Amino acid sequence: MDSHSLQNVSRSLPLQLDPKRLPRHVAVIPDGNVRWTKANGLSAYKGLSVLRDIARISNQWGIEVLTAFAFSTDNFKRPKAEVEFVLEHLDNMFTLDHPNTVLKDGLKVRCIGDMSKLPRSLQAKISEAHEMTRDSKDLKFILAIAYGGWEDVLQACQRIASEVEQGVVKANDIDQCYLRKKMLLTEWDEEVGDPDLLIRTSGEQRLSNYLMNNLSYTELVFTEKLWPDFNEEDYVKAVVEFQERNRRYGRHDN
Repeated sequence: MDSHSLQNVSRSLPLQLDPKRLPRHVAVIPDGNVRWTKANGLSAYKGLSVLRDIARISNQWGIEVLTAFAFSTDNFKRPKAEVEFVLEHLDNMFTLDHPNTVLKDGLKVRCIGDMSKLPRSLQAKISEAHEMTRDSKDLKFILAIAYGGWEDVLQACQRIASEVEQGVVKANDIDQCYLRKKMLLTEWDEEVGDPDLLIRTSGEQRLSNYLMNNLSYTELVFTEKLWPDFNEEDYVKAVVEFQERNRRYGRHDN
């Protein structure tokens, strides 16, 4: 980040945060939506509006990438009514004239996952969102929908096997770089890179099949807050905790 950009970011950052030590890429597991909805007796799904708020805050702070676990492959095992309810609200996020749309925030929107599992109308809207926002220079907002870490590995293996069969690549030429940059769904843009910080809400302290191949040196922060109650103050606390960490990437301290 150049000095001019750093000055602009500093003006919008909370005072507790060091603009020189911001995470470049933040990932979130926005957990606790169902528990919050049941506890509050509300039919509205607040979680996605909070996710949109966090995306806009991230953009204002100068964070470059936000990846959110919006709906996993395992979530399809939940009751049908609950699945349809969540997918309907996800559909709203990609509907241009809906109040909760992300398409008017100026962000570069991208979805990763098995889109074939989604309703065709949602697939079409996601495709349109990719095209509509592809030239944006603001935050890359990645939504993992119908995504699972093991499923990502499986589809990568299948694609590699196909390329070997077709003679496109030799088995001995396949290395970690080839796998990551050409096959994994999470590597759709070489500028994205692995998350620096992962935040999971609701008190759960596990990865739940999320970005497993991308979190080797990611700093993990857990909070007891249910996702619909997560706000900018909580986000600041998580980033402050991140900035207090000593990231060694396997090296010894000097």
